[in-house]
Amino acid sequence: MNDEINSTQILGAIIKRKRTQMNMSQETLALNAKIDRSYLSEVERGLKHPTFPKVLAICEGLEMKISELVFLFEEDYYKIK
Repeated sequence: MNDEINSTQILGAIIKRKRTQMNMSQETLALNAKIDRSYLSEVERGLKHPTFPKVLAICEGLEMKISELVFLFEEDYYKIK
């Protein structure tokens, strides 16, 4: 598997998982993060490579620290490796 694709898919899955755990719609998260809902959908599906500022905005929209996202990413990434 391509590491870049895995990384993008893992990031999207974490964002989606956190959002659904909060019972938050994509629309609400997109509004909170000040991004387009369709862009968020593509991020969650691993189709977009968000920039760091976009990732920060999504984290703020999810009320989570970037360090929490990195921790979750590390856990999921090394389960696959």
